Amino acid sequence: MTKHEFLRNSLFSYLLIAAYCLAALFVDDAKADEQSQQWQMEVGAAQLAIDTAWRDYDIQTMVLPYFNARKGNWRIGPKYGLVQYAFLQGAEFEASMGLSFRDETYDSSLIFSDELSDDEVFTDYKDGKGELTFRTQLQYKQLFVRLAQDISNHSDGLTFLARYNLPIYGQGLGLQLSADLGFYWQDKKYTQYLYGIANGNIAPEFGRYEYLPSAALNPFTSLNLTYVFNEQWSVFTSLRYEQLDSTIKKSPLVGETAKQQFAATINYRF
Repeated sequence: MTKHEFLRNSLFSYLLIAAYCLAALFVDDAKADEQSQQWQMEVGAAQLAIDTAWRDYDIQTMVLPYFNARKGNWRIGPKYGLVQYAFLQGAEFEASMGLSFRDETYDSSLIFSDELSDDEVFTDYKDGKGELTFRTQLQYKQLFVRLAQDISNHSDGLTFLARYNLPIYGQGLGLQLSADLGFYWQDKKYTQYLYGIANGNIAPEFGRYEYLPSAALNPFTSLNLTYVFNEQWSVFTSLRYEQLDSTIKKSPLVGETAKQQFAATINYRF
């Protein structure tokens, strides 16, 4: 079994566990609003183009189907990590916690491609694995924050993301345009897990000298375009640009100053 197959099977196992927990732990609340107790589901497909930070690593493109669902306080699907429980809810406020899968490593299992870099710096390089994380997040109006901690004993790393969504044009049906401004903070355990070089990975003959980055703060922005046809159908496109912290850019494994991602999705709700 290849590394990609193992990690994808592990991710599928996490999804099955999350689905089982959702079914086993959900309890009907008689006082809850009737609409919140109905299953709200969405299915769709996403076209992604990802430009990573790795040296001499081609832009990766892929098409992925997805499924998200929510009922009462529970949410499940990639939109929510793996599974989330909203312990505080309001008209403009929600706080939740749950499990997620994180993999930003060089040979990421979330990028379904075996076309890796040809740069010699990656010769015999052994990267990390994807991680199961405990995730807490909060949304208040246009402000979103998320804290994720590794619980799979891989990096033991902590990350924090914050973003503010700025509506520019439109609301309801039709065309909508908005922008996100935010930052992505990673502690030194996580940056060293991704971009550090130590112990058996040190290989001066391939340009891999010992390097231990510090904590990093990456500012990012994205431009989002949505067209809502009706209550069921919508399409969404987004272009995101993330500037890399200097401690990441100095890694011998990194050949870019930024990461970029384009996403286009079609979504059906029922």
